[in-house]
Amino acid sequence: MSFGKTLLFHFWGESRFASEVRERFLRDELVDTIEVTSLRREISSFIRNRRRQWGTVHKSLFAVSDTSMVQPLVLIALLLLVTPAAERMIIDTEGNIRRISWMRLFGKDIPHLFLELLTSIVAWPVALIMGCAARMLLHRRPMPPSGDMCFYLRMNYKKGIKAGGSVTHTAGVIKGFRRCGISCVFVAVEDNPMIEPEEAVRRLVNPFRWFANLRIPALILFNLRVFMHMIHLEREFGRPAFLYQRYSIYAIAGVLYARLRRIPLVLEYNGSEVWIAEKWGEGRSGSSVALWYENIVIQGADYIVVVSRSLRDELLNRGAKKERVLVNPNGVDPEPFIKVQREEVENLRKKLGLQNRYVVGFVGTFGPWHGAEVLAKAVKPLSKRIPDVSFLFIGDGVRRRFAEEIASHEGVVHLTIFTGMIPPEDVPVYLLACDVLVSPHVPNPDGSEFFGSPTKLFEYMMAGRPIVASALGQISEILREGETALLVEPGNVQALCDGIEKLIKNDEMRMRLGRSAREEALAHYTWQAHVRRIIEFMGLSSRSFSG
Repeated sequence: MSFGKTLLFHFWGESRFASEVRERFLRDELVDTIEVTSLRREISSFIRNRRRQWGTVHKSLFAVSDTSMVQPLVLIALLLLVTPAAERMIIDTEGNIRRISWMRLFGKDIPHLFLELLTSIVAWPVALIMGCAARMLLHRRPMPPSGDMCFYLRMNYKKGIKAGGSVTHTAGVIKGFRRCGISCVFVAVEDNPMIEPEEAVRRLVNPFRWFANLRIPALILFNLRVFMHMIHLEREFGRPAFLYQRYSIYAIAGVLYARLRRIPLVLEYNGSEVWIAEKWGEGRSGSSVALWYENIVIQGADYIVVVSRSLRDELLNRGAKKERVLVNPNGVDPEPFIKVQREEVENLRKKLGLQNRYVVGFVGTFGPWHGAEVLAKAVKPLSKRIPDVSFLFIGDGVRRRFAEEIASHEGVVHLTIFTGMIPPEDVPVYLLACDVLVSPHVPNPDGSEFFGSPTKLFEYMMAGRPIVASALGQISEILREGETALLVEPGNVQALCDGIEKLIKNDEMRMRLGRSAREEALAHYTWQAHVRRIIEFMGLSSRSFSG
């Protein structure tokens, strides 16, 4: 064990990277984890008083998803350098490190920042040119699709996302296309661990390593690289029947390519990325250009797939034509659940010390809308009613810390298990190890309508376990009160406790609701059914892609 403690910093919303670094590389160290919401504020705090607070510090680390894509490097380096540590470095989940020193900061990193600032001057004229070009091309209508191959484009400019709804959704759609007779060429910054090698051809696009500090210019110029990549892909694989794009902020390359080549564009729209950045992200998205791009992409898509009616209504208010928008809830892959053996479930419960306990389960990335804290607040009152109950929190994310703090404050840590991030392939056995599954989603903080379609909901249904869920948005449209779930008032701890207690004390109801939910998922909410609805919405059928 190293002398002194280790400070492990991570950005807001990226606790999973810190958890993985801590588990893999710092297991024998005394670690204090610090979440950073503002680098400037954290640097100022350390300069003023926190140097004295921490005492002897052996190492000061900053956990990121990939050391080759650090942003903003200079501010992270400054934060590490003002901490009272003997050793300072940036580290990623693979153990790659970037050592930090004053000499490197002034000799290399700050001069590079000035070069980035000069380069970024080019980004804004390029952004204007790309936006104007895309608008000029909007009148070009696509030619009818032919062939049985599509391009799947995901331009999320971040690495290290190995689990969660977005990963599950991408893999599900690609598998669904394949089962409908359509092969996919998957275009992204990094691979998806849930897609098997035979299920899609991968063609990864390298991000700009040059930009170590300025995110928005990097996102804008990344469009050029993706656009050229798509042109080369067409030469390699031939003309795709259509382009399917999962939208992300500043991602205009898809509409440029599709309109120029007159290829149908199917846009998967999961909410305004500008709104998400402002409400749940860093609060800085270069809003005017980002919103301009977002509107162009919405106008340029031939078909837009959304997961809820509230998202459809938002698009209609922004000028999208109703006949181009498909409301298509998320889905689930039944196969991993069907493969789980009873012995696996029993062994997991034994491993977790959950034999002879009623297990209430939650899975998620602990987003602000997931309501994990509501479930954490339900632990103490429910344990008074049902002494042999335990709570299994599966996953990791920004709000996990708050849920754990609630359990600690209320003295019920011994009744909770926080697994951290687990491999996606292990999720089915963890869900099947539960007796009741909970989806305690909460409303948006600004009062806007809840627009999500939680992938966990369909996984819960496929697991065949009874569900207690918030009567919120699409959740209450998918689940039927008293038939496939119990629906409770969002954010109401008492109502949540009542619903869970009702199921635990009624074996017949648990069996009936779980069975009905599973049948509903198999009949309507598989990924193959999800994709089939998209194909039919395009006025095609699976047979149309046979040649």
